[in-house]
Amino acid sequence: MHLSHHGVARRLDWRTIANTAASRLRGTAPRPILRSVVLCVALATLACSEGTTTDRALGVGSAPSNARATPQDGPVDRDRMAREAFDRWAPLLAGGAVDDARALCEAWLGTPDHGHHVEAHKCLANVKIATMRKPAAEGGPAAGPGLSDAGVEQALAHYEKALTLVPFDQDAHLGRVDLLILAGHYREANAQLDESLSAFESREMLPHWFKLLGRFQRAGAAHEGLAYLQVIERHHPLDHRVASNLGAFYAMTGDDEQALAQLERAVTINPDDPYNHWNLARVYDKRERLEDADRHYQEALAVMNRDDIRARCDYAQFIATRLEDKTRACEYARTQCPELHDRGCGGEAEHAEAGSTPAA
Repeated sequence: MHLSHHGVARRLDWRTIANTAASRLRGTAPRPILRSVVLCVALATLACSEGTTTDRALGVGSAPSNARATPQDGPVDRDRMAREAFDRWAPLLAGGAVDDARALCEAWLGTPDHGHHVEAHKCLANVKIATMRKPAAEGGPAAGPGLSDAGVEQALAHYEKALTLVPFDQDAHLGRVDLLILAGHYREANAQLDESLSAFESREMLPHWFKLLGRFQRAGAAHEGLAYLQVIERHHPLDHRVASNLGAFYAMTGDDEQALAQLERAVTINPDDPYNHWNLARVYDKRERLEDADRHYQEALAVMNRDDIRARCDYAQFIATRLEDKTRACEYARTQCPELHDRGCGGEAEHAEAGSTPAA
């Protein structure tokens, strides 16, 4: 399953999660694109241990506070102080110096708050998560991969304290929901998500919420991910990215009728988005509507970044195995997916060989 997102930094490079060209020669069909990236609650080291990538060194709950100065603060620049605080604790956690981060952030709570306290609580939430990342057998009852229920509650308490100080701190909102998803507390996560979406009515934060979808996918919790998306849909019913993700998750649950309906709706809302076309093509492909699939694959590729080589390799595979047109597949792969062309097409003698491997 490809992962992508509309977001703050970039779209995730498909190649980090795609199969090799050799495996595609065995007939792997193009996969749907989930409009998200996987983010970890705390440390880059946790992300690495789970085989994921992040856009930042740290995950959700780790950006500087968006606190604003108040009249009684006088000349104190709370935003600057919060950024400086983040720049001190974040590298410690990223480097695995959990005890140093804890000592630093606990010390801040004993000083007047000039923008440090919110960062201290987010830091301590991440510290707690880091210390829980151990095999469940070594600790108490596991709430997630190495997370104890008691530890999750303690980390959540720090996020709640951060939100008491700055109710609209985006990263505390995100960190709280992300932790609940990681712990497998899906209903609680959805309740907190609903609260956060009510607080942030614009669509600005949607890319961040989409990033958390990868957790459901990796946990094999497609139905729970669908419920999560339905909460977002209630707040943003006309957003094409929501419809596109709903379509991808319906497809994961095996409900192709709903998947098709949502993906057609996504294309109607925004016909210029390549991922909407790609996911719709994938469902048409599965339902043997190959002409429709071919058309939407081509529409997606027409506006995708030229660097998305894997998508073009997938399409060459579709031409060869689904449309059964090896000549066209080889011609397409020659310019669009040289790796597959070299592996699957070979010389003219190989093309003429009966029962030879499909072109892409």
